[in-house]
Amino acid sequence: MGSLKQRFTLYFSIMFSALLAIVLIIVFSMFATFRKNEFKTRLEEKAISTVALVADLNVSKQDVLAILDENTIDKLYIDRILVFGKDANLIYCSVSGAAQILSPADLKILKKKGSFFISDNEVVRFGILCKTHNNDEFYVLITANDKSGLSHLWYLGYLLLGAFIVGTISVIILARSLSGRILLPLKQIQQRITDISERKLHIRLEETRNNDEIDKLAQAFNEMMDRIDSSYKQQKEFTDNASHELRTPITRIIMQIQNLITLDSHSDKTKQYLNSIMMDSNQIADTISS
Repeated sequence: MGSLKQRFTLYFSIMFSALLAIVLIIVFSMFATFRKNEFKTRLEEKAISTVALVADLNVSKQDVLAILDENTIDKLYIDRILVFGKDANLIYCSVSGAAQILSPADLKILKKKGSFFISDNEVVRFGILCKTHNNDEFYVLITANDKSGLSHLWYLGYLLLGAFIVGTISVIILARSLSGRILLPLKQIQQRITDISERKLHIRLEETRNNDEIDKLAQAFNEMMDRIDSSYKQQKEFTDNASHELRTPITRIIMQIQNLITLDSHSDKTKQYLNSIMMDSNQIADTISS
């Protein structure tokens, strides 16, 4: 799975990227909901103002059409406005010469819920039941195009995507640098442990007294090395004492055999046995010395 540094960088980057993605998705979703509600509010205000003009002004339909069309801002997103009376007859249409009727399905929804908002990509259908101060009821249907809002939404989406990419790359670089600093004491511990041998049992790890996990690991390792060093010294002392005690009688045996070999009273076969014993005794002495 790679080194600890690589795993730390990978896990930290994945965790941060996932958290950042969730936050950005929530921001995008909240803005999309806000844009939708804001656009719906604008359409509702437009419907109310249209009904107010149609119901209160003592002007002809053509005059009403001219007054409503003066609002150039509405022209940017509103395609058609239809105003129907209580009996569902058409009173006003922003597009002259267009025959429109209020469908039974739309009428049923407006009577039951009071309004509806249907969005199909950029095209929006909005209906609302408006009542004037005279308790006159009007049904308003608006077909609009929210290109501006969608362009703002997608622009925000691209910005959030760019922020996600930049944030992910930045956190990978930061995590790699941070992991290198955090794991530096472990690397130093590894180097010092590598230097330890049977002739360098005195080497100990540096204790920073930070009372963190790495410092506790160094303390535990030093305590273990103290026990190993003590055991090694005891073993060495025992070996030295035992070899000294064994070497003395072997040395006497070898000297006695050498004296016996120098005597001429022994037969050739006896001298052969003595030489064999002499060789075995020397091998034992070499083993004790080792």
